[in-house]
Amino acid sequence: MGPPAMAFQALTLTPLPFSLHSSRRRVRVRVLAVAADQTPPPPPVPPSEPANSPNRLLRELAQRKKAVSPKKKHPPRRFILKPPLDDERLTRRFLSSPQLSLKALPLLSSCLPSAPLSTADRTWMDEYLLEAKQALGYPLAPSETLGEGDDCPARHFDVLLYLAFQHLDPSSERTRTRHVRNGHSRLWFLGQYVLELAFCEFFLQRYPRESPGPMRERVFALIGKKVLPRWLKAASLHNLVFPYDDLDKMIRKDREPPSKAVFWAIFGAIYLCFGMPEVYRVLFEAFGMDPDDESCQPKLRRQLEDVDYVSVEFEKRQLTWQDVAAYRPPPDALFAHPRLFRACVPPGMHRFRGNIWDFDSRPKVMNTLGYPLPMNDRIPEITEARNIELGLGLQLCFLHPSKHKFEHPRFCYERLEYVGQKIQDLVMAERLLMKHLDAPGRWLAEKHRRMLMNKYCGRYLRDKHLQHYIIYGETVQDRFEHNRRLRNPSTTSVQQALHGLAYCVYGKPDVRRLMFQVFDFEQVQPKAISHWVRPLLKPVTVPDSLSLGNGRLMMLNSNSMADSFPIRTVVCNQEAISEPMTAQLAADFFSPFLPALLSPPTSAAAKTRPTKNHASGSSRQEGKMSSLRNALPRRAHKERSQPEARKKFGLLEKHKDYVVRARAYHIKEATIAKLKEKATFRNPDEFYFKMINSRTVGGIHRPKPEDNKYTEEELLLLKNKDMGYILQSLQSEKKKIEKLRSTLHELDNKPQNKHVYFAEDREEAKEIQSRIGQSSNMPGFDNIPSRIKKKTASSYRELEERKQRLQKLEKLYADMALQKELKKPGRKRKLKLNEDEETDNATSQPVYKWRAQRKR
Repeated sequence: MGPPAMAFQALTLTPLPFSLHSSRRRVRVRVLAVAADQTPPPPPVPPSEPANSPNRLLRELAQRKKAVSPKKKHPPRRFILKPPLDDERLTRRFLSSPQLSLKALPLLSSCLPSAPLSTADRTWMDEYLLEAKQALGYPLAPSETLGEGDDCPARHFDVLLYLAFQHLDPSSERTRTRHVRNGHSRLWFLGQYVLELAFCEFFLQRYPRESPGPMRERVFALIGKKVLPRWLKAASLHNLVFPYDDLDKMIRKDREPPSKAVFWAIFGAIYLCFGMPEVYRVLFEAFGMDPDDESCQPKLRRQLEDVDYVSVEFEKRQLTWQDVAAYRPPPDALFAHPRLFRACVPPGMHRFRGNIWDFDSRPKVMNTLGYPLPMNDRIPEITEARNIELGLGLQLCFLHPSKHKFEHPRFCYERLEYVGQKIQDLVMAERLLMKHLDAPGRWLAEKHRRMLMNKYCGRYLRDKHLQHYIIYGETVQDRFEHNRRLRNPSTTSVQQALHGLAYCVYGKPDVRRLMFQVFDFEQVQPKAISHWVRPLLKPVTVPDSLSLGNGRLMMLNSNSMADSFPIRTVVCNQEAISEPMTAQLAADFFSPFLPALLSPPTSAAAKTRPTKNHASGSSRQEGKMSSLRNALPRRAHKERSQPEARKKFGLLEKHKDYVVRARAYHIKEATIAKLKEKATFRNPDEFYFKMINSRTVGGIHRPKPEDNKYTEEELLLLKNKDMGYILQSLQSEKKKIEKLRSTLHELDNKPQNKHVYFAEDREEAKEIQSRIGQSSNMPGFDNIPSRIKKKTASSYRELEERKQRLQKLEKLYADMALQKELKKPGRKRKLKLNEDEETDNATSQPVYKWRAQRKR
């Protein structure tokens, strides 16, 4: 772009007088000023256009826009600091928020939008909400007309259903507003755990004998993120989620996240307004999910034979979703969820009633967990029966699969663990929603993950010292108790099983009590010093002025140090603060001053001169110590040898040798005890086929000989299969021999033929010899490398070996064919050979002759 045109439109030569003050003389200077206008002149107007022509007006308007200075660039919004809300505005904002409008329904109130809906929100609801309600099977009337009063949760269904469909769309300004964006994310955060719990309860009651593994596969096949767009399309809701895009033509990363968020948020809204039965209706009726579909079946696996009984209501029938959704417990029911309890706790658990764990460990576990809870039962026998079932359920929660699972697959905590994991996630999600009203769903999901992250190590259960009551199998008990990689998942499973049992027996409030009061998942309760730590901490009185002698601390001696018991963390409450300072706390307090206090008084030269420590082989300054424990004198323990009088018995057994011998002894002792127990409880009427198919020879069971295991027809069929294999190998060997022969030309063999030539004189004989030499000059192996010679020699050896193998296979095949023919019915006889024929055909096959038989 060239420089602007310079137009000299006004040129003035007006003299401008400037007076310069000087002490000597006065000079007048004349300056010529030139004014230049850099604005380009307007283009000449064609004479054909009139003054009021539209084209002329548009051209002049464009020229004016060019002359205006450009807009100033504003800083991006993220750099603009908004003034903080004062207390009055913040109070007004929260008081006008719909989240604080419902006091009787705190969970529903926390999921409402944080600000009233705008006109754009109401426009979308008027245009599309009827279509969504019709697809889900709800009445088209506004939800504000349902029920009486604001405490009816169904009155807020329209608002929550609107938020459920507002996934974050960058092209829509309405979905990017704060109250819509946060409201939608909070709904899908709740809805994912609602779906997991709904399917967990349904499949546990539908398949009472199945392990949780196939159930998880069914749940993934029904509500995995890959199939959620298909369910939305089946319910005709895809046009509301993707109004401008074709669902079938979208790629996965654009199709699956919005579908997943909307699907979860829909069920979060339904759960808040109508409860769990309506969740089942929408899943199986509106979306048409079929748990018996072929695509939802789990992969085939070896199932353990389950011979134990199930409850009468599950026997010889398979519950449908209508049975699960419409079930209401009777007024005098033992549990909050009776059918779910019967699906998780098998009736056969009554055989464990009165065992050692029931008498010894159950009261301690119930005391730690605060069981049994006080209940207002009309009949006292109901309370007693509930407490008995609760004790059996607690024993099942601590029953590790290594104990009885392979004989009785349901006598372990797996099913209670499955339902406990889902109810634990849902209770924590509800807690976070009610606690953080202004937080978005993604922040809540991360908070949820971090708060339940410790469930993978069973930390809260071990804080209550309940891991000692887990019932392991005899073969794995030592490994699980001393290996944290095995112990931590098992303690986690027990903790989740306890939550599942609390949900089945007492309902969701008891799960909240266990999580936030007993186990303290949020870690907000003060921790007192344990009763077994307090006697080990001996009080030490710390004076105001410490008396130091020879530069050493004289107040702490070896008797006041808690060296024998390592203390990891002591968090004191108000009661512990008023106690005198302990030795461990004093040592922690004076640890920065230990190097100076423990060093002996030395000269300045001795302080700077390093000394050699011959015991450790390292140079260090004298008096430097890592802790106070190293300052105390210790007794040097030496290894004792075998006394002289007992030299004949060999080396003295050390402790590690005793440990190996003791473990082997206890393993044998446990094996003998287990065999005795099995022999004691053996049923004298039981029968196994091995009782008649085997016998004891010298104390060892020998199976019954199976001489006539196969019939003649089966033996013939087996020999036919063997003949087919031999024939196949024979043909394969022939092909390999032919291939080798085609590549090997045997060039190193000299010709063996001889020819006699006759010559009349010497000249003719020389001519014939020269001609024969030229014609018989064949290439040899003289100039060929040794590597190729070795390969050629190995190929020749392979050829000879294959020829020998072919001869053996042909002989074997002929023998088998002969044996096969001899097995066939019909009279035959072996022909006798003469003496000359016998000597010539000593290795040949025998000859048989069949009697002529007339064929019908």
